[in-house]
Amino acid sequence: MRGRVPGFSLLELLVVMAVISLVLSLAVPRLSASLEGMALKHTSRELALALKHLHRQAIRRGQVAELLLYLDRHEYALGQQGKRHALPRDIHITLTTGASEQVDAATGAVRFYADGSASGGEIRLAQGGRDTAIQINWLTGRVVVHD
Repeated sequence: MRGRVPGFSLLELLVVMAVISLVLSLAVPRLSASLEGMALKHTSRELALALKHLHRQAIRRGQVAELLLYLDRHEYALGQQGKRHALPRDIHITLTTGASEQVDAATGAVRFYADGSASGGEIRLAQGGRDTAIQINWLTGRVVVHD
């Protein structure tokens, strides 16, 4: 009679590979949804930081500072002559603001004034069933992100 050689049988290896495949098939969709959520969160934080920067700048310099949001191009700029920053194309963006802040059908502005107030409004970002709102208080200029 021959002695058994230590190791794994082919059947045992196949069972382990099947279990790993099952676990991966369950984990990958959750991972991609998590990555989508991260992009949405990152974009909302980026916009909120830009708005807060403009608020401080308006007070410090004693002059109006504005963020222009180009909805059709998925871009924003800090001021008319500011560098344009790209936003992810798979995130749906809407801007709710006063009629005086609508530059055209696809472009709107959020303005901050030297006294700390703002034009006010809300930027809403949506992606894959999730959404985030960035609210700008007209009286205080305070920027708040609601996830």
